[in-house]
Amino acid sequence: MADADLRQWPLFDEARGDMLLHPFYPLTATPHYITLDMMAAYIGAGTQGPPGPAGADGADGAPGPAGPAGATGPTGPPGTAATIAVGDTPPASPLQGTAWWDSAGGQLYLWYDDGSSGQFVPATNQPGPQGPVGPTGPAGQTWTVGSGLSLSSNTLSLTTPALPLAGGTLGGALTIAPASGTADVWLNSATAGTRVLGLKAGAPRWVVNLGDGTTESGSDAGSALTVERFSDAGAYLAAALTINRATGNATFGGSVTMAGALAISGSANPQLYQSGNYSVLSANDTATLNRVIMVGNAADPTNYYRNTTHSIADQTGSNVLLTLTLASQIFGGGGVVSGSPTGGAKGAGSINAVTVYGNNVVLTSDADLKRDIEAMPPCLGLVRAIEPKAYRWKPLPDPEPIEGPDGEPTRLAGEMSPDFTERQNWGFIAQDVAKATGAHRSDGGVESLDVGGLIATLWQAVRELSAKVEALEAAK
Repeated sequence: MADADLRQWPLFDEARGDMLLHPFYPLTATPHYITLDMMAAYIGAGTQGPPGPAGADGADGAPGPAGPAGATGPTGPPGTAATIAVGDTPPASPLQGTAWWDSAGGQLYLWYDDGSSGQFVPATNQPGPQGPVGPTGPAGQTWTVGSGLSLSSNTLSLTTPALPLAGGTLGGALTIAPASGTADVWLNSATAGTRVLGLKAGAPRWVVNLGDGTTESGSDAGSALTVERFSDAGAYLAAALTINRATGNATFGGSVTMAGALAISGSANPQLYQSGNYSVLSANDTATLNRVIMVGNAADPTNYYRNTTHSIADQTGSNVLLTLTLASQIFGGGGVVSGSPTGGAKGAGSINAVTVYGNNVVLTSDADLKRDIEAMPPCLGLVRAIEPKAYRWKPLPDPEPIEGPDGEPTRLAGEMSPDFTERQNWGFIAQDVAKATGAHRSDGGVESLDVGGLIATLWQAVRELSAKVEALEAAK
């Protein structure tokens, strides 16, 4: 650069922070830059010239350090508390930002005013445009909708109302039908008993107590099963059935009527049942009815006892009082009394039989049991009028069998031994005695004789003969 050029250009010394000039040679011995203050020493102080034109703005300097924090400003006025209006209709006179929860539609709205108009807008982001359909995914698991359920639009619903876990009322029948296993109903009470109630119009009729609440004191006692009955007004009447839990013994509150057989377990397995006109107690012999007791009703008032031997014993069972055998024999452990007793162990009834065997025959003859006692009339002529006869018994006609409940005869045809029908007997004919005395004794159309009366007649005739003999001997 030429000196003339140097004289025309000032220089800013960044190190010194001062402006430098290159003056003409006369001012300095050698050409070099000097400061403005040095140049003023050379040329002296002159008058200040007019301001030169403003130079161009320099570049921005580096930011200075932050100044100290200013003082806190005054507190502003209180704002309005934020609220959310809830209702089926929007609130009246809303302000900017007022929130409204639509209780009918289940949506939150905000009041927005853009300066020209205002409206409630949803408080959620609006959905964007629907994207393209994605590829079909793999097939899911197939489900089978069971009974009582329906499936619509991926929603599984009950077709009938379900009971809550506590309480509830069924409006129809309850069916428990598992595909396998037992159908169980569990009733569990921590302290009291459990029961099933049958009501009509809200009033109880029957109650089954599956454990009646009686104290369980040990040894399986308590908690009996009872079936209780109630009146039309729902008042308790009585227990129709009680079953002891410890023993299994059942107690009925009334009579028991059976439509079928009552089987009793045991060695004999007896059964009690109704057959035709008979109530039958059978000892495990319902097929042949050889060991049964049959009690007839009003249509057939006959009782039958069928077995090989029938015995009647006292309450101890050790003393047999009477035994009936298959051979129609009767064995008495004591005396046999027929009819109502007239004195002691004696009776006033009748025993009818073809033959009576005994070691002794004793006739009741107490004067206290008789009246109108007087002497007998002469009997010698009566004895001469009645002639004893020799005879044989006719075979008795076979009686008609009587059918029992099984259709089999319960009384077989009577059979008499040949010795009885063929042997010759001596005795009297009842019709001959009736003709001579003018009196007879009939039992069911069959004439009979009073053996005791015949003995007395013979005794009186002997006394008359004895008197005659004594008179003849005295006349000699």
